[in-house]
Amino acid sequence: LQAVRDGAQDYLVKAKAEGKLLSRSIRYAIERKRVEEALRASEQRYRRLLGSTTDYIYTVTVENGHSFRSAHGPGCVAVTGYSPNEYEADSNLWFQMIHKEDRQAVTGQITGLLSGETVPPLEHRIRHKNGSVRWVRNTPVPRKDDQGKVISYDGLVSDITERKQVEEALAEERNILRTLIDTIPDAIYVKDAESRFVLGNPGVAQLMGVPNVEELKGKNDFDFYPRDLATQYYADEQAIITSGQSLINRVEPVIDSTGKNGWFLTTKAPIRDSRGKIVGLVGIGRDITEHKRAEEQHRLSEARLQAILDNTTAVIYLKDTQGRYLLVNRRFEALFHVTREQVMNKTDHDIFPKEMADTFRANDLKVQAAAAPIEFEEIAPHDGNLQTYISIKFPLSDTAGVPYAVCGISTDITERKRGEEQLRHAYAERARSEEALRRALAELKRSHEELKAAQLQLIQAEKLESIGTLAAGVAHEVKNPLQTILMGVDYLTHQKPIDNPCANMVLVEMRDAIGRADSIVRELLEYAAANHPEVADEELSAIIEQSLGLMKFELIKHRISVVRELSPGLPLLKLDRNKIQQVFINLFLNSIQAMPEGGSLTVRTYSKQSANAQSVTTDSGPAPSRCGPGSVIAEIEDTGVGIRPEILTKVFDPFFTTKPPGVGNGLGLSVTKKIIELHGATMNIANCGKRGVRVSIQFKI
Repeated sequence: LQAVRDGAQDYLVKAKAEGKLLSRSIRYAIERKRVEEALRASEQRYRRLLGSTTDYIYTVTVENGHSFRSAHGPGCVAVTGYSPNEYEADSNLWFQMIHKEDRQAVTGQITGLLSGETVPPLEHRIRHKNGSVRWVRNTPVPRKDDQGKVISYDGLVSDITERKQVEEALAEERNILRTLIDTIPDAIYVKDAESRFVLGNPGVAQLMGVPNVEELKGKNDFDFYPRDLATQYYADEQAIITSGQSLINRVEPVIDSTGKNGWFLTTKAPIRDSRGKIVGLVGIGRDITEHKRAEEQHRLSEARLQAILDNTTAVIYLKDTQGRYLLVNRRFEALFHVTREQVMNKTDHDIFPKEMADTFRANDLKVQAAAAPIEFEEIAPHDGNLQTYISIKFPLSDTAGVPYAVCGISTDITERKRGEEQLRHAYAERARSEEALRRALAELKRSHEELKAAQLQLIQAEKLESIGTLAAGVAHEVKNPLQTILMGVDYLTHQKPIDNPCANMVLVEMRDAIGRADSIVRELLEYAAANHPEVADEELSAIIEQSLGLMKFELIKHRISVVRELSPGLPLLKLDRNKIQQVFINLFLNSIQAMPEGGSLTVRTYSKQSANAQSVTTDSGPAPSRCGPGSVIAEIEDTGVGIRPEILTKVFDPFFTTKPPGVGNGLGLSVTKKIIELHGATMNIANCGKRGVRVSIQFKI
């Protein structure tokens, strides 16, 4: 007995031991040793499993009803938050951690275990040590004695919080998805591999004409649609199940429960199980009947619009904001020899010459920037010719007001432009004719005035000729008596002194009067002389410069400054130097006498080549009379008092003068003009604006 207590497994008595008994004992000992080692290895595996599992393992023993005993392992901390030592200190800690509302279920579970009933695993909540609530799965395993009485049970508590959270999330997601499916008006359904309805939403139930979705289960399209439509649907669905290829956005005809024809936009896709085998399909159909009708109406409207566009004589086109063509009418095709297919998505630069295309694009951009219709006149080619179009372009905008295209309507106005051009030419020709008539009339008036002037000059010349003849006769008759009187005055003057002072004064006055009379007689004789000037090649500027030199004393005396604008290198003229010098001296004297308070005397010479130039009177510039080609002009301007307009036409009349008595006799300008005319030149006198006189003399080359 002591040996057995010390661990002996068998006991043999020597006297009674035999070979079989010894062999059996040895065999039994070996087997027991193997069982012990297997149990030890199993216990080690169990302990390793207990040390690595995240579940909580416990044991309930039947003592006074029941009592808990927790197993040691990391799972107890993970599930409850309490260490194994805390469990050993309070065997009822597990029960205390269960929520109050869940304790009754746990008690019932334990009672059922004690009674031998099979209790399925329960899921309940426990309060974690950190205050959070976790979900666990309790799986109890009863242990019974030989009589079948439960003496204890082992339990495995697994933390299923994450799974529970996932299940709740899936349930919520499933609820949202179901709500979405039931709310969407589209027809959504699931069918098995035989095209029988498995589930659906109210949309498909309404389409099939059944009160609820349950009425659809187990049925197929042949129970609701005409056979031809059902056959088509069935063939499509079997093709999806066979090939695994989805059917996306197919437009299919449909007949609803009321027998009304319509259109559905259908999408169907295969459903696979966990092994990848196709077990059915899911489908969704959207009622697009109204959309199809609107499309048909839109197509008809477009067809009508295209018919209108194609039968108008105007060129109509539509471009996007990038200048690409979206629409053209038949007139566009005919004029530019292109088809609509060739034009679509092309720009003006692909169809027209660059310069024209640049113009078209610039006009389109102006319309986009202005966001309003604008009218342009554009040029486009047609069969080798250039046609003119009046183009009205306006933007097209979407519902948000953003421009997306530019529409243009171009009308050929080439013939109208030609007519307008012809009309402009006619108006221009008429205007030219009227202008020619006005010029002719003006020329006639001018010729008439010149004829009248010539007639007056002829009359005046005849008068002057008569006066000259008379003056020559009178001068001859008067000259001799004047000479006799002068000799008598000289005789009396040289006699012995006369005591009467009045007599001496009378003699002096008589001598002065005889001198004036003699001067008049000589000028009359010179005026009446018909001799021709002795001309030679002379330079006009040099003669004027010499004349100014002779007048230097008078100019300085009367405080008159001289402005010389004498052009060098003027053409030589056929002139009588002495007579032309006399002309300029007479003119300088007249200017000096017109500036008693001093002033400025401007003398200029220049040549002129333009024919028939009209004289223009200005304040500062030259004002020549009409002259032929190749003329040399001399001008004398003073800043004197000027000539009154009413006497300007009389200044060349003999004996006409505005000077005080004794200063002039009125023959100077008459003699000057006659000398100028003897040289074939013309002379003109005019006022210079507000002050002064300009004398212009033109010599022909």
